[in-house]
Amino acid sequence: STQSTWVHKGGQGHIMLGPDPRLGDFDVTRVLEFLTNAKIKYEWLQDPQPALWQKYLWLAAFGMVGAAERLTVGQILAMPLLTQQVKGIMQEVRSIAVQRGVALPPDVVESSLAMAMALPPETTTSYSRAVQDGRENEGDLFGVAIMRMGAELGVPTPTTAAVQAKLQHT
Repeated sequence: STQSTWVHKGGQGHIMLGPDPRLGDFDVTRVLEFLTNAKIKYEWLQDPQPALWQKYLWLAAFGMVGAAERLTVGQILAMPLLTQQVKGIMQEVRSIAVQRGVALPPDVVESSLAMAMALPPETTTSYSRAVQDGRENEGDLFGVAIMRMGAELGVPTPTTAAVQAKLQHT
């Protein structure tokens, strides 16, 4: 049997939880008690969808462009063309989320870019690192899924498609 070890790289992390609409009346009391007793900080969100989509928007954009170009967040932000690609993917994801009824803040793209600018410039995403190292990765959750959701909802995803095409040739 093979064992996997996962290492968290980056900041302290922030756990956000909320009801899963697929689980209906699932009682989360024991989960929250466990987290509290273990002194694990968390935030309960009555509607976790905006937080999930904001995180997805950031990870998909910087992960895809970082992996395709083999660059860090700081290097991407220093190159206007690549920053435009990141913005394009973010705008496409935002449009998909809005079509799905997710209440994202109107400035989600700008605030996500501001968050990236506040990070150490050598920051990379786990997806970008996995692609660069030739490891199994979550790529299908980004480009492929964004293009599929866009097609289903009538949201054009040309920037995602262009970066995804480059990723398939790396």
